[in-house]
Amino acid sequence: MVEKKRKSPSGDYQSKKNYSSSNKKSYSGGGGGAGGKSSSSSSASQSKRDMKHERQSQRKHAESVIQAKVLWNKLRQKKNEPDQVAKLMIELMDSIRGKVAEIALQHDASRVVQAAIQFGTKEQRMELFTELTSIKYQSTISQTGTGLNVKNKINNKSSDVISELAKNQYSHFTVLKCIQYGSKDAELMQMIVKSLKGHMTKLGTHAIGSKVVESLFLNFPHTFTAVLKREFYGAQFTLFANEKVNIKTENSTGTSSKKKQQQETLKELFETVSSEKQKEAAISTLRKFLNKGIEKSFCELSYFQDIFSEYVSVASPDDIRDIAPNVVDHSVHLMDTKPGTRVVAALASYGTPKDRKRIMKSFKGFTRSGLMHKDAYLAIIRLVQVTDDTVSIHKNIINELLIIPKIEKSDEKEDNQKTKGDDDDDENQQSPLLDIATDNRASKLLRMLLIQEENANDNDSNNSDENKEQQKQQAPRIFDKYELSVLFPNPTVFAAGKEIPTSKKDPAVRRRELLKFLKQPMIDMCIQHAHELLRSSPGSRVLRDVYAAFQPGKLVDIVADACSDALSVIKNEKVEKANDDDEEEQLPCLFEDYVGHRIIINMLLCDAAATDTEKQPLFATKLYAILKTNLLEVATQSNRGAYVIAALCTVPGIGLDVRKELKQNVDVIRKLTKDDSSGVKKGDKGYKSLLEEINGK
Repeated sequence: MVEKKRKSPSGDYQSKKNYSSSNKKSYSGGGGGAGGKSSSSSSASQSKRDMKHERQSQRKHAESVIQAKVLWNKLRQKKNEPDQVAKLMIELMDSIRGKVAEIALQHDASRVVQAAIQFGTKEQRMELFTELTSIKYQSTISQTGTGLNVKNKINNKSSDVISELAKNQYSHFTVLKCIQYGSKDAELMQMIVKSLKGHMTKLGTHAIGSKVVESLFLNFPHTFTAVLKREFYGAQFTLFANEKVNIKTENSTGTSSKKKQQQETLKELFETVSSEKQKEAAISTLRKFLNKGIEKSFCELSYFQDIFSEYVSVASPDDIRDIAPNVVDHSVHLMDTKPGTRVVAALASYGTPKDRKRIMKSFKGFTRSGLMHKDAYLAIIRLVQVTDDTVSIHKNIINELLIIPKIEKSDEKEDNQKTKGDDDDDENQQSPLLDIATDNRASKLLRMLLIQEENANDNDSNNSDENKEQQKQQAPRIFDKYELSVLFPNPTVFAAGKEIPTSKKDPAVRRRELLKFLKQPMIDMCIQHAHELLRSSPGSRVLRDVYAAFQPGKLVDIVADACSDALSVIKNEKVEKANDDDEEEQLPCLFEDYVGHRIIINMLLCDAAATDTEKQPLFATKLYAILKTNLLEVATQSNRGAYVIAALCTVPGIGLDVRKELKQNVDVIRKLTKDDSSGVKKGDKGYKSLLEEINGK
């Protein structure tokens, strides 16, 4: 290999290595050694420090800042006693009094004002707040080497200094401290809100000021921020608003009324406005504000999500469809709060198929955690409800639920796992749907598909009206009133003067297509984890719905065996334990368990309500075969056991045999409905229900 050569400063050609080494020698101080190098570096550092001190000495209030920083360094120590803190605060207030705003703008002195707010007494905080909120500077305030620079504008308009501090990189931390420690005092809150009034639209779209707005709406009650929130709706809603901030009034017990705690919404304000032009102006103002916020990636902020939700509640479906392409890529960030989830649900409802695909892509990697989130699950369910492309739903949503989340393992565990057989892995591996089925929110997605599929199986034209009514009655079992308001049916938009649905596929067809991907995994999950589902409230509902839709025979056998074990427990008058350890909690008998006895009842009622001739009362038949000679024993063991036998009486065919068996001992059951000798009334509703079934109601 030929060595590359280059020309040295002297004009001679030499190797690159020699040139670089000679270069190093020439810059090392002329052969002065390590001592010469260290002396030069120390002198350079000293000169930098001297320049720094010189710059700081030229700032406004330099001496006060230096003295305040010394006091701050002592004040922030955790070992200080209350007397020491009080003494240091007196000295600190003397050094910064009258110049708080100028000091707060300096990057190394802003923390001094923050400490004064944090450690000060109520009177000292009031003094600081008064100085910050009462001073007015002319419009342009900027930080220079000499401190606070105020430039005059042509029209000489003045601005509250606290609103300008909120936009500064360093001083906005002082405003955040004011909000944090002022949120406990109504008078301090009133001062802050009054000083920020008229500046919310600028702060709300400012990169730094938005942090202050976020903290303000999170820490202050709605009664204080309602006036500020109106500014986002436009001048027509703030022009005649009261200048005085409404202070939350409390009753004699210290609790405020519910009406005054409720947040004022734009939809409520629209009811008080008669002019359509004002409504259109408010919607236009909100649209401009939202577009600015989307450009600056404010979708993670809760106040932005709240205002976006207000816009969605009053905007037309066409307006929502127009703004959707700008924000759908941020859907996963919007779902952090309840209002944000409502926004994503509206975007999915009125958006185009392309918008829905982009929403799906934004959910990638967060579908499982989103379904278990306290708010985000509604947006995912809504997306599944309205998307016609079921293949995309399977690839992006359902497929993620059918894969077990990756867990980091050590190399040793991986090696041990490789040595095990595939059969052992399949037996011990938890179903990926178990977490979904046992979660109170995530399980609603599975139940929505299962219950509607159960109704769709009864597609006889003569029973279509009955099926529709049955669907209406079953829907509230899954979703509450608020959830139903988000998951409303048949969203439409206007096109060419006509109202056109945003989803063209029939809901029943969509559910059947989606259920093809979930049917077998759900059946396998119920069979593998039946005992866990029988003791879980949301899991037991999923198990019941799987049985009602598919009636898997293996699942019926497992639940029947669990009932047989419960019967043996009653006979032996003891509770079985999984292990002999005393630390293990004793599980109650399945007929005595709060969740367990209810799932047995629901499965029996499912058999009793079956209208399809192809469906047989499989579980009821199995259970009756197990309890045939022990009906009275189970019924009299407890109130919950009586409910189970009463449900068995409702199954056609089997109920007659059960009644005949129990009528012979009806006096024994009747005695259990009476008060005991102490005069205390027993829990006898289950026994009374059983007597009604025996006597044919």
